[in-house]
Amino acid sequence: MRWLGQADQPNALTTVHIRRPYSEVIDSLRGRSSVVLFSPICASYGLTLSHIEQETTGITVPPAAARKLGCTAGAPGLRVVHRFYADKVGLFEVSDEIHPADRFSLTMQFKVAMRQLD
Repeated sequence: MRWLGQADQPNALTTVHIRRPYSEVIDSLRGRSSVVLFSPICASYGLTLSHIEQETTGITVPPAAARKLGCTAGAPGLRVVHRFYADKVGLFEVSDEIHPADRFSLTMQFKVAMRQLD
């Protein structure tokens, strides 16, 4: 379960897959946490994060997830899959999150460098 601050309800049900050499980090993060796993994995094992892929899909919240999230089964939701890659080792973590639609917000900022075209 993923929590934001002191919220009464979790904002996501998250399933995380980590390559076996880095799985010991999970034991130190059991319980209510808002910590993302890639950061302590990189710090503990000296990995340099090279890039993250994010895939976001509109879904209806499945019954099992709805029970855990305290929302209505079949309600609108989002599935967000993150794939974390590090230099030298490639893909080391995949997180698969289910969010009720009313508990998800995404803000992005794009920096644009303009140059004159001839």
